[in-house]
Amino acid sequence: MTTQFAGFPAAAIDFYDQLADHNTREWWHANKQTYEALIRQPMLALATEAAPEGEVRVYRPYRDTRFAKDKTPIKDHQGAAIEVE
Repeated sequence: MTTQFAGFPAAAIDFYDQLADHNTREWWHANKQTYEALIRQPMLALATEAAPEGEVRVYRPYRDTRFAKDKTPIKDHQGAAIEVE
């Protein structure tokens, strides 16, 4: 469920700082609820508010490491795209 977008909390930066130091699947599973509360829910609220502009796609946090030199499993950022016609 999304709410009105009020910005991203400062604790989201702390989450990504910790992720940079502990970018493993084990750490991710232990801290996924924090990601949901601090990053995903605000991003979904932002996407909901941007929806009248066009279709919004929120990117997943998981990296495709099959062909990457960097094998860290989780992205260190959150992204979205708006398709405007």
